[in-house]
Amino acid sequence: MILITINALPHSQDVKIHKVLEVLCHEVANQIGKLPSDVKATFQLLAAGGYSDGGQSVTEQTDHSHPPIVTISAIEGLSDMEKENTMRTVAALLERGFGLGKGNVYINFNDLKTGSIYSNAVIHYHY
Repeated sequence: MILITINALPHSQDVKIHKVLEVLCHEVANQIGKLPSDVKATFQLLAAGGYSDGGQSVTEQTDHSHPPIVTISAIEGLSDMEKENTMRTVAALLERGFGLGKGNVYINFNDLKTGSIYSNAVIHYHY
């Protein structure tokens, strides 16, 4: 199980967030050989002016600053290569889907201890 949480400012362009999330789930699942149902993705809108990057606040998402802040949480057990590929896949999809400049995504990957996720009436002990 992987949970991808995205926090970002409002977008000035017409971004179909639900479509970006759907593609994200499918592509990440494909990347690590899992089903799309093993990947969850959420999007939380930050208030305009509610995000400071380097001491500067803006009201809308920009191409080259104020990157969306992404947290990927997964049960420990993915290899370093799988984590790296997952982060690169998420970054590329968000750059394309949100119209961001290359590298304008901030990602934090969290390894969760086995037995710390409950989903679908099951406690997950391994990936």
